[in-house]
Amino acid sequence: MRDGRAASRWSATGGLRRFWFPFDTPGARAQALVHAPAAFRRRGIFVADYEIDAA
Repeated sequence: MRDGRAASRWSATGGLRRFWFPFDTPGARAQALVHAPAAFRRRGIFVADYEIDAA
């Protein structure tokens, strides 16, 4: 939105078919499950909020 782009089509469908984790270690997955923002969790995206802040 900030860059003048439309949202991806999959975001309107309610989420991904398969959960997505950017890091594939048990510890990172556990952190993401606990700390992912609610809007991301609803769509099947699991990344910790502090990872987003760091980006």
